[in-house]
Amino acid sequence: MKAERRSGSYSTRVSYIDPRTGKRRQKRVTAKTKRELEAKVAQLKAALASGGYTEPAKIPLASYLTHYLDTADLAPRTRAAYALVVRRLIAPQLGQVPLGKLTGWHIQELYNRVRETSYAQQVQAVISGALTLAVREGLLARNVAEGLTPGRRERSPKTPTIWTPEELTTFLTAVRHHWLFPLFWTLAYTGLRLSEALALRWDDVSLDMARLFVQVSKSQAGRRRVALDRSTVAVLAEHQAEQARRRAALGSAWQEHGLVFDRGDGRPIAPRTVQAAMARYVRRLGLPPATPHTLRHTHATVLLLDGVPPHVVQHRLGHASSRTTLDVYAHVLPVNEREVAERFAQRLNGKQGDQNVTMGLK
Repeated sequence: MKAERRSGSYSTRVSYIDPRTGKRRQKRVTAKTKRELEAKVAQLKAALASGGYTEPAKIPLASYLTHYLDTADLAPRTRAAYALVVRRLIAPQLGQVPLGKLTGWHIQELYNRVRETSYAQQVQAVISGALTLAVREGLLARNVAEGLTPGRRERSPKTPTIWTPEELTTFLTAVRHHWLFPLFWTLAYTGLRLSEALALRWDDVSLDMARLFVQVSKSQAGRRRVALDRSTVAVLAEHQAEQARRRAALGSAWQEHGLVFDRGDGRPIAPRTVQAAMARYVRRLGLPPATPHTLRHTHATVLLLDGVPPHVVQHRLGHASSRTTLDVYAHVLPVNEREVAERFAQRLNGKQGDQNVTMGLK
């Protein structure tokens, strides 16, 4: 190795065969000292020998992102959404940066800029997917975006729509003879999400044990056992008998899916059908605007106001932690700060008797 010294540093050239083109190429290596230069050259030669070295690509990132969108296995709507974030957010900031010159700093700066937008996760998906493809295609040695994230978007907490018990009773009374009544009742009396209830099967329900098992949910914590009160057991038992009569009447036209709630012939109910039916009754009754999720919120609120511990409500709702439950419903819990202070003082004074008074007079 012949080292050249120039302006306070040492450099040399290492020849190698480009595995993609088969042509001989040279790579200049620069270091502050001869020892550092020797180490870098040894590292480079080892990478070349093992096939782990890739000449940094000179293609602009914007051009490569176009290649990624044309190559990746994406649904049409996803491809269109990704193309939008490339055009509006990624290309203006990093489009001209050569793929091989891209660093983690570039990526994190981009993520920081889009963190507070609704496109943050899409930007991350595009960058991660494109750089992963570049590594597979031999253009990059590693994905410089690995481990980097936009972080959590700061969102102002939303206050859920909640009915009073009287409003809930008004609604359930009005829909008593509607074909979706058993579903509405179950949502209100169990706190299930609409998607969980629509996926519920009779194999997941034990009327004898007065409980059901949520097997299909949005998270692992959502898979849970939910106890049923006597009135809900009665509603579901009546619904099961009515469903059996429909099954017998339809004969071969019945499509068996084992669902607790079906559209009349055994097939699943579309969520929008439930939402539309509820909206009509809400308008007709003059109730505060609500959705099927309002029944879940109302269920949780009634339990918390009645003194049920948050961790119990958490499990019933299928939240990952009681903190989630408190974050969503903290505004409905009455907190009297003076009462809290007095309760602590009474508790402490009750244990120490007159000692507190004596200490206060010293």
